[in-house]
Amino acid sequence: MAVIVLYVFLFYHFFVGPTGFRWRALYGDAEYPEGYEIHGIDISH
Repeated sequence: MAVIVLYVFLFYHFFVGPTGFRWRALYGDAEYPEGYEIHGIDISH
């Protein structure tokens, strides 16, 4: 179990984290219209 947790942490640290940081650096934080809220992910469309 500890090996799985370590693997997930390392994967996130080296692959997911830097990508998100670069995305924000290039495009900035997302801006939404006034009153717009995100309540979940809708993939039905």
